[in-house]
Amino acid sequence: DGAAMAPEAAPYSWDASQDPPNENVLTLWTEVGNGIDKSQTVVWKNAVESLQFANQFLTASQDARLFVEKYMLPIISILVEQQPTKIGPHERNCVQESLALAVTIIARDLEVQVLRNGDCMLLDVLALVFNKKKAYYKGNKGNWNNHMSGLPEVRMKMIDRFRLEQGFSRLQTYLTQRIGVAPFPSLDMMHHLLTALADVIQNRPQNLEQAAAAKDVEDSAIEVARAIMQYISSCSDDTLKKFPPEAFNTMLRDLQRIFDKLVSVRRDSTCDFYAFWRELVLKLIKSASLPLRLFGWQQMDEMLEACAEHRPPPRFFEVTQAGSTFVNGRYSFTGAATADGYSQRGADISYERIIPEGEEGAGKKLTLFRCTMRSQQKWWFLSEADEEQPGTDRDIDYYQHKSKEHEETEPPQFGWVTCRNSGKDPPPRLQSIGLMVPPGEEFNTLEHQLAQWAIENDIIELVLGDSVHREIVSRSTPLIKFLASMCERDTGIESSSDKQPNQFCLQLSHLLLAWKTCSRKTDAAVSAQIYQLLVSILPSCPSSLSIPLLKRVQDSIRGDKEKGMNLNEVADFCAALAAANSSDAKAASTIDLEDDVRTEVLELLWSVLTHPEAASLKAYDTLKGYVTNELRVEPKGSEHRERYLASCVRILTENSKLQNAGTVDEAQALRMVKLTHFVLVACPREQASKLVTSNGGALPMLLFEELVASLRRRQDEAKSGFAVRKSPSSDIENKREDISLSERLHILRYAYGLSDDISMSSQQLHGLWQLCHLPRDREELMIFLASASNTGHTNNVQAAPVEVGPQQANVVQAEDILSAAFSEEVCADTFLNLFCSPSVTFKSLGVGAYQSFQYMYNRLRMSLAEGEKATAAAIDALWRICLGAGNDSVAGQAMKDLLAVYITYGGENGLIGTKTADTMETEPSNDNFGTRVFQCLSSVKKGLDNGEASATLAAERCLRILNAAIGQTGTASSITQSTLGRLASLSADASLRETVSCLPHGMRGQACYLKINVMAKRAQNSQGVQMQQDHGRNQSTMRFSIDVHPLETLQSVKCKVAAHCDCSVSNVKPISVSGRLVTSGNRGQNAEQAAPSNLASVPEDSVVDELGVHQGSEIVFLISEGQQQVQAAQNTARSSRLARSQDLSDMFCGGNQDFSGKLFEALLDVLESLPGATSNAMVDDNSVGDAHKL
Repeated sequence: DGAAMAPEAAPYSWDASQDPPNENVLTLWTEVGNGIDKSQTVVWKNAVESLQFANQFLTASQDARLFVEKYMLPIISILVEQQPTKIGPHERNCVQESLALAVTIIARDLEVQVLRNGDCMLLDVLALVFNKKKAYYKGNKGNWNNHMSGLPEVRMKMIDRFRLEQGFSRLQTYLTQRIGVAPFPSLDMMHHLLTALADVIQNRPQNLEQAAAAKDVEDSAIEVARAIMQYISSCSDDTLKKFPPEAFNTMLRDLQRIFDKLVSVRRDSTCDFYAFWRELVLKLIKSASLPLRLFGWQQMDEMLEACAEHRPPPRFFEVTQAGSTFVNGRYSFTGAATADGYSQRGADISYERIIPEGEEGAGKKLTLFRCTMRSQQKWWFLSEADEEQPGTDRDIDYYQHKSKEHEETEPPQFGWVTCRNSGKDPPPRLQSIGLMVPPGEEFNTLEHQLAQWAIENDIIELVLGDSVHREIVSRSTPLIKFLASMCERDTGIESSSDKQPNQFCLQLSHLLLAWKTCSRKTDAAVSAQIYQLLVSILPSCPSSLSIPLLKRVQDSIRGDKEKGMNLNEVADFCAALAAANSSDAKAASTIDLEDDVRTEVLELLWSVLTHPEAASLKAYDTLKGYVTNELRVEPKGSEHRERYLASCVRILTENSKLQNAGTVDEAQALRMVKLTHFVLVACPREQASKLVTSNGGALPMLLFEELVASLRRRQDEAKSGFAVRKSPSSDIENKREDISLSERLHILRYAYGLSDDISMSSQQLHGLWQLCHLPRDREELMIFLASASNTGHTNNVQAAPVEVGPQQANVVQAEDILSAAFSEEVCADTFLNLFCSPSVTFKSLGVGAYQSFQYMYNRLRMSLAEGEKATAAAIDALWRICLGAGNDSVAGQAMKDLLAVYITYGGENGLIGTKTADTMETEPSNDNFGTRVFQCLSSVKKGLDNGEASATLAAERCLRILNAAIGQTGTASSITQSTLGRLASLSADASLRETVSCLPHGMRGQACYLKINVMAKRAQNSQGVQMQQDHGRNQSTMRFSIDVHPLETLQSVKCKVAAHCDCSVSNVKPISVSGRLVTSGNRGQNAEQAAPSNLASVPEDSVVDELGVHQGSEIVFLISEGQQQVQAAQNTARSSRLARSQDLSDMFCGGNQDFSGKLFEALLDVLESLPGATSNAMVDDNSVGDAHKL
């Protein structure tokens, strides 16, 4: 490693004046050596005697030296592993005598090696003697109820004996000789030596003799530690890389522990150690080796923590902004202090203020102190001390702070909470003033020395320079945060002759260098780490640093194109700010910033959100959430919201005047509209209402005018063929336009819904209707009009409106409800003149438009003034929708709603179906359905004759209406139901002609009969044996087929089964039906009215079609033996049929033969007019195919 070659050691000089060891001594050494070599054992007495003789002849005999260098280590190793509680007094004496002899031998050998410049081979033994973890000192846990204690005091005696033998002094000389010369003692060995020295350093007693001895111990520790520090300082990078990091770190902690113990006695050596530590860290972090640099930054953290532990508490605290004003003022330090003016290290700190005369609460003693709670957490309190028992629960607490671990050493500046029983909001802020040190020592604390070292050696420039590394940046964060905290550490301290307050601290140049490193577009991981660094130190920085930094960041995206290229970097920095903030947008900010700094943060965020390329940012939504959070922080939040809304209004005003294509960046224009909505959402409801109603509703009107301008620009673009932005797909452009209109309408609805004092006029809505002439635009507008016609939720203003009843008062908050955007009169005008206008075609409109039509009609039909008009207009519109809608699902739903209008329903509000059904709420109507049908068929025929392409579709829709009308009722859609209803209304003496006239033509002949399967199971007798008959039909289970009519009753079917099984009808019991239609009948019953599969409780006058039976179904019957008692049915199917309301299908049956005849003729006319294909031609025309289907 480049160390100098060790000079050759001088030969040993043996003491000739002393007789050599005799034969017995040599034999003893041989026996002890053989025992260790063979079995690793030694006899107690022999261990002591062998070491006694070795000590006696150490300088006189080579045999003695060879014995101690080879066998003293295993001897001591065996002895220190003994459990004191398991050996007797004699054995313990042997152990302790052997340890004492070993210490003496090592001390003597160090003297010898220093004189001859040789290697001490016995330091491993010394480390073993000083190792506190050995069993003889530490003991062992043993069993759960048997702890074996050790004798740590023996170790302390050995350490002191070594000192008295001048061992530490000789060790220091020996180590000094080894600096720069290999080998030096290992790190593990130095660890045990330093630990021993740290353990023997005690507080200086008052007794002069004992104090002198304590000082001698300190001197010994300082001498050895300095020698080790000199060695480490002399090591090259190659040598340092060979040190195991964990062992190296442990040894440095041992050194720190020694010198930290010397703080109380004010030894200059403590400052010398920290100076060494700083220089070592500087050497490490400047190394070319990354592992060494990382280890250096690890040591930087250790050093920061160590300096923080020695930080003197502030001399005063200035309390301000407390709601309980008498709490405000200066609090003086009242903790324990030393005679020379330092605070007592380790003692609790507290502060006190006596309210002076003339102020509120004069004479009261207010305290600022820390209390350990039952949970072991440490809380700070601002309290009024009880005169008799201060510091107890009898104190009156005004404010408290639930401190985190890093806030326990001294009262925090921010984060105080008001005690509700006594204090008043707002909670206070604290400012530390001065330090508890003697006058003139304020700038000599370890933290001041560390800050000066960091600034003078350009540590931050080293971190953020050309060789910036992500891991280094990450590890430098604590240092930079520390330097930021030093910016105001010297508040209230006067300058000295050579130093100024806050002279060595974080500088603006450091922050600008960090941002410059990010803007150089270096490695993304490095930039991300620097963003986190800047965000983490921002709360610690004074405004004089934070604001210029934020302005420089903001300036990166302003002005020329080159600056605009930094948008992603600025957005990433803002995203890091957002990530450090609360995730709950309704919560207060979790970053404590000064008001002026928060203002600048908002300016930066707003400049990002309004940037022309902001939409491309991945973090755009995250930044909006963060801005919302910051805008809600009071007391400045209201001011910020109004300022940013004013900036939106300014741009909206400019855009609303530009109505020609190409004059506006449409994406940016839409973004400003969305940001206007964004700011309104961030406002409390009361403020938002004031903003939209001020100046006669100028803001909502401006949003309306901006919407009109955007639509006119689009029209102008379409007319002139001017393309604002090229796109490879017109579909994508159309989709963007749809989204643009939808979002603008969404925001317009929100603005008008914030207050009942503003509303839209019919003129505005008619104007929008004319501008939205394209189908996709018209549908968006219809959705908007339906939504805006009634109250709605703020979180989804485009969804179906909601009505809040009394039962919802506790669920839906008033702030979450938007009022209707226009009056009832405007709503009626909109529906009658826009939605139901004959010029409105649903050919290209979709489900959203029709659902809006549904909602508007249901809204108006309940109006006393407009209900009849709305119903009449709705009928006309529904006929047009049914016949001309391009969307088949829209046409189908319109047919259901149209037929519902013509049904007289017994519900209170005329609701068709259940409230979950997808139908309109309607009023009964006397409009002639038959007349409408003939008008439609006539129109269809005329269109077919003229060759109109839409005539075939209209014919198909007309037939669908007729088919649905034949079986349409309020509860089911089966022709069977309507037929049974008519039959049930006949008197008991009705003639056959009257009865037949109630039947549809398709139910009068044999063709309507169904063939079904029957399974008849015979029951068992009481003995479990089936009854046998003499004739052939004696099987336990019979299967056969029968023919049934759709209107045949269950009783009639039972009779057929009884006849086939040769038994009484009373013995036939229907069990179940399988293979049934879920939607019963060949006319389709509603799924909600599904036919029963269990026939045990079905009335016997129920008909086959009601049971869901169809061709191929199977009914299971049980055939019992003996006479069965017939019980009267509790209810019948006839009773429910009598309750049926009037049905449209009645027009096609009964005595209304004139209508049926005319309808038949009209249908034949349509059939004749349908286009057909010649028998000799291949037909590909879809319209012809559809015509044949019809």
